[in-house]
Amino acid sequence: MNLRADYLRNAIALFTLVLATPSAFAASGGPLTPPGPPAVVYKTLNELEPRTPVSSLPYSITAPGSYYVTTNLVGVASQNGITISANDVTLDLSGFSLVGVASSLDGIQVSGARTNIAVFNGVVRDWRNDGVDCSSAYNSQLRDLRVSNCGANGLVVNQGSVVTSCNAFGNVHNGIMASFGSTVLNCTASSNTNGIVVSDGSTATGCTAASNGTNGIVTASGATVTGCTVRANKTGINVGDDGRIVGNLCTGSIEGILIIGSDNRIEGNHITDNAVGIDCNGAGNLIICNTLAGNTTRYSISSGNSYGSVLVSPGSGFMASNPWSNFSY
Repeated sequence: MNLRADYLRNAIALFTLVLATPSAFAASGGPLTPPGPPAVVYKTLNELEPRTPVSSLPYSITAPGSYYVTTNLVGVASQNGITISANDVTLDLSGFSLVGVASSLDGIQVSGARTNIAVFNGVVRDWRNDGVDCSSAYNSQLRDLRVSNCGANGLVVNQGSVVTSCNAFGNVHNGIMASFGSTVLNCTASSNTNGIVVSDGSTATGCTAASNGTNGIVTASGATVTGCTVRANKTGINVGDDGRIVGNLCTGSIEGILIIGSDNRIEGNHITDNAVGIDCNGAGNLIICNTLAGNTTRYSISSGNSYGSVLVSPGSGFMASNPWSNFSY
């Protein structure tokens, strides 16, 4: 009981002392009055991610930087949708659509010789000319674009560019065109005149080309086509010179593989249900280890080419014959 009384007396004495001499306690513990209102400590969106919005068409990009589309946008007659006239530009469509009108020009056009252009993540459709025209831009990247019903080409890139995971549908000329030393990866092109066109030293890998009016895939000199599926085109793969056409499925066309050039390696393709499986009009080509089934004419190979013997329903020949043989069954 005495301890409680002592504690109460000490607390009252301390409280009385604080009231009597507040300045002494303030000096020992620092000032009690704030120096001013609290300062702003958050960062703006532009400070966190400095990007420029694109909210209407036509729009001109004239400085390097990152740009993003804010909503679905409709084009204007006799104008490009977005014109890029600078190097080092990244354009994010943010999942929105750039929609052309009857007399509009390109959906996205790069003007002048530029480098390091990236366009991704959206829809470009119904433009009178090209959907995305990067034909004057080197070292470009196009990714996750869906381009359809354009009056010329869907996607066009220049030297050293990469086109990844894009779809091109119903464009009047070519679905995807890639110039010298470019890569087209995991793309789909259907119902265009030509599906995918890869120029000298370019590569198409893991792509699908179906129901295109003329060619599924077209190659120029020194191109590689591997792991692709081509179906129901007039010609499945149209091959130029010095290329590697390896491990593709070519089915349901007039020619599964048409070789018009020379010095190509045609290997390990599965070629089915075409009017002509392999039609080789060039010379100096090597044709080995392909499998053919259900073609009206299995192969038509002109003189001057090297090819493994074509074994029809080989049976035990699978074990006894040259391993470089082509098999028809």
